[in-house]
Amino acid sequence: MLRQIKISRLLFQWLLSTFGMIILAFLFPGVIVTDAGSVFFASAMIGLLNALLWPLFMQIALPVTVATLGLASLVLNGLIVSVTSYILPGFTVTNFWAAIGVSLGLAILTAVFHQLLVINDDNTYYRNVIKRQAKKNKNIVKTKIPGILFLQIDGLAYEVLKRALSDGNAPTLAKWLREGDYRLEKWETMWSSQTGASQAGILMGSNKNIPAFRWLEKDTNKIMTCGHPRDVRKIEERITTHKGLLAHDGASRGNLFSGDAQYTLLTLSTVTNPDRKHFGQDYYAYFANPYNFTRTVIFVISDIFHEIRE
Repeated sequence: MLRQIKISRLLFQWLLSTFGMIILAFLFPGVIVTDAGSVFFASAMIGLLNALLWPLFMQIALPVTVATLGLASLVLNGLIVSVTSYILPGFTVTNFWAAIGVSLGLAILTAVFHQLLVINDDNTYYRNVIKRQAKKNKNIVKTKIPGILFLQIDGLAYEVLKRALSDGNAPTLAKWLREGDYRLEKWETMWSSQTGASQAGILMGSNKNIPAFRWLEKDTNKIMTCGHPRDVRKIEERITTHKGLLAHDGASRGNLFSGDAQYTLLTLSTVTNPDRKHFGQDYYAYFANPYNFTRTVIFVISDIFHEIRE
């Protein structure tokens, strides 16, 4: 059954990509389709080349990809489109800029279709990436010593969670509560209640002098923001006691603050730390998806406008 679902999703993705390429053929003058059937084969070949070449490219050029926020990935996708055009008759891309336009447009259309149809293949993609990386890691240490996993669900209010539990929208949490091993506690974050102050309180044990997500430092006349790596690192240096929640052999994943963890990944306060090695690994999983450059561009532009407005 699972295999049938995977095949169905693959076929649907193929049709979706084909439909997107037909739309782009009308939009870009440098894309010429003389045989409608060739678009199906072109779509399949682009997907196949991406699957074969992308992992190799990531191993060789990860630093370049990270440094350019994925721009190198767009160039590679453009090359793949150009190669496909050269091999297949009936599908012609007249120049490299048109090929990049097809690559970018296809990523945008795919993202739009997925959003409209509530499709998310990221988990499958990243799970496969993680499996490949795990097989290459020879330093895995197996232990029977139990650990604790702290999972923050950002912005989840007490009353909202209670309603989700009663409505059946949080079945696993409801099961844990019924079994009696866990209890639901109400926690007041104090002022301010936004992510920066809350995470600092949870992970660092203090949210002193974090009045909002962004604020004006009166002594320096500079704006501090909990969304900027340099600022978050400075905030952490101010409040750390080196005895944070994750200080004892802990690991931080996808947080603003590290909790004084020894191992961090995609943690904003340590991203710019010059003492850290293998900086690019933080972003491997993200840029392992060849279409995430488009998302990055959209997020960056959106954030720039948001910061200017604020």
